[in-house]
Parts: sequence; structure tokens; C-alpha cells
Amino acid sequence: VNYKPDGTPAGEWQFSGTGYMLLVHEEAGIKLSTGRTVLDFDPAEGVFRTWSEMDEKAVITSLAYYQGTVYAADAGSRIIRCLDSGGRETGRIGASDPGKGIPGFVIPSPFFDVVMDDGLLWAANTGRRSLEQYTPKGEFLKSWGRSSFELDGFCGCCNPAHFLLLPDKS
Repeated sequence: VNYKPDGTPAGEWQFSGTGYMLLVHEEAGIKLSTGRTVLDFDPAEGVFRTWSEMDEKAVITSLAYYQGTVYAADAGSRIIRCLDSGGRETGRIGASDPGKGIPGFVIPSPFFDVVMDDGLLWAANTGRRSLEQYTPKGEFLKSWGRSSFELDGFCGCCNPAHFLLLPDKS
């Protein structure tokens, strides 16, 4: 069900499967991840159509957009897939590469968020209890967070499970 700004129902969008993440962007349109498939919303017909389909291991849990690329967090494969405007994979971010200082994602459950901020990609590395920052081309920049029960850390097996960045950068 989609809603109007006042909270009243405006209509219903049909798709099969479980929806994990809805990306709404002026340039990218409306994309919906449903496990191993990313659907694209056709506003003229009011339906979702398959836009990109991954291998059987994939579980796409989060989507972000920047300059013609959709970044799809794949909890099943523990990578971020870079998808062009046609839904074709053009690259991968976050695979372990000690030579480049990339620790690799440890994703013990289907919680793997990505957010684009000022041209930089932030990703939750839930098994390492941290947030990691990458360039759009996949260069690892930094990691933030620690395993702790204190307010300045993340606890449990899979945190930060979800995050967002506010306009004031907090």
C-alpha cells in the first residue's frame, strides 16, 4: 500500500515475494529489492517489473543510488553490487582484499544496509559491528564503530542492523 503525505492510503502496488528495500530517487525511479531480484516500478501501468536478477545466493537487503549507479547490498554474497541504468552488474564493492586494506564484509544475517552520502558509500558491516566508507569505485576509506555495550559502540551479533544519515550529518 502506498500513502499520501497525510497518511491516507493512495493505492496499492502489486509484486510477488518479500520486499526488503524500497529506493525512491528522482533519477533512478522506484526500485524494490525482493531477495535476489530488484524490481523497477512502471508508473504508467502501476506495476513492478524485474529490473535485475542475481544468482541464487543473493539476498539484496538495501539499495542506494549515485550518478547512474544503483548500489545493492547483497547479504547472501557479502558484497555490494554496482548496477547500471539497465540493471546490469558493473562491479562489486567490499570483497576482502588485504592488499588494498579492504577487510571484507562479515554479514551473519540478512541485515546489510547501504547509504550514499556526499558521493561516498556507507555500509554496515554487521559482523564486525562497524560502519565502513567507500568511494563509488570501491576504494575503502575508513571504518567507524566498535563492539561494546556502551553508547559509543554496537553490541549483539548483527549491528548496526539499520542506519541512516541525517541532513545535518548526525
